[in-house]
Amino acid sequence: MSHQKKRHLSLKQQQNINKHRQKLIARRSNQRLSDMKHLEEELLSQQGDQLETYKGIVISRYGKSADVMLLDEGKFTQEHKRCFMKASLDDLVVGDYVYFHDINDEQSFIVEKEDRSNLITRYYFNKARNIVANVSTMIITSSINPTLNTEIIDRYLIVAENNGVRPLILINKVDLLETEEDKQIVEDIIQYYNNLGYKTLAVSVKDKLNIDLIREQLDRGLHILVGQTGVGKSSLINAIFNQELMTVGEINYDTKLGKHTTTTSRLFKLNDYSALIDSPGIREFSLDNYNETQLLRGYKELHDSEYTCRFSDCNHNNNLGCGIIKLKEDNKISEFRYQNLRNLLQQLKES
Repeated sequence: MSHQKKRHLSLKQQQNINKHRQKLIARRSNQRLSDMKHLEEELLSQQGDQLETYKGIVISRYGKSADVMLLDEGKFTQEHKRCFMKASLDDLVVGDYVYFHDINDEQSFIVEKEDRSNLITRYYFNKARNIVANVSTMIITSSINPTLNTEIIDRYLIVAENNGVRPLILINKVDLLETEEDKQIVEDIIQYYNNLGYKTLAVSVKDKLNIDLIREQLDRGLHILVGQTGVGKSSLINAIFNQELMTVGEINYDTKLGKHTTTTSRLFKLNDYSALIDSPGIREFSLDNYNETQLLRGYKELHDSEYTCRFSDCNHNNNLGCGIIKLKEDNKISEFRYQNLRNLLQQLKES
């Protein structure tokens, strides 16, 4: 079998291709702006016709448009529409409650959004990215393969505590635990988080372990499912809804991890008053936009005033009067949580 040698583009050719791509993107962007301006003009011309206003919730975003689920007297429905939006509403995210008009049989236009109760934002490649709004529960999902990453769990807990969001922690794929020692380690971690007041469940989609308990925790409100790539979020969603809503990534049998299958956040109705939001899996979750006060606020062990540092510039390493050191000396924090906290403080200092 003959193999053709791969052709490498010269720098000039790469520059020309990139220049052509940028022109194409600009042309499409200008066309979208023109289309939206036309819709706004059409909407204004119909104001005298007293257009009916509908309330909905954004279930996904696509560039300059959004899919909006219609609300019926506050209840979630199965009806949704693709809507354009005013330029001033370009920051809409999944979970935003909005008001829109039907301009004609095929086109709708968002004219207003409600104030948010919260807005979850993450930093990715040093850029702030809004993820979701109006969340009541953050379902923090981790997996025991290749290893249970409690630092990622603690990072999400910091976000939840700073945004007034209730955390629900799921340790997925426990059916893959092979030794009694590993099982005990995971059980101890689960028990520790439960003792902190965070509902934590061992989960197995394969064995249908605790799927019913997850559903019981999601009776009302907006719930976002978060976690790193490959922890089994798509399989969990399918199990929670008891139907194939999501494509499940092919398993890599070298790592026993699934491939990333979600590219954009999307909201799914659970019942009349509850919905689940799936967010794209990520390999890292940065806290670059958090300061030390916010980071420490994310640790419930430090909420006791007895463990507040005496000095605002404490290095949390060897200073007398350091609340974190006293917390460890009094055995009020587990070893894994203590090490995670030290690591996060060091990362914050370096950044």
